[in-house]
Amino acid sequence: MVSLSMSVVSNQKARRKPAGDPELAKKIARFSPTVLTANLSGLSGNDRQALSKIFEAAKLMDALFLG
Repeated sequence: MVSLSMSVVSNQKARRKPAGDPELAKKIARFSPTVLTANLSGLSGNDRQALSKIFEAAKLMDALFLG
């Protein structure tokens, strides 16, 4: 069985100190990282390979969006 997990809040983002409004910082502090899992046993080898490529692209997009 193949298990997939990813953190919704990246470590890089979690380390940032909220700038500016203290109320905003208080609201942001309510959220915590969450681990998502999925059962990929029903996917073919090609589907798993494609999903891997999608995650690679998503990491690049995160860097562009957050950076």
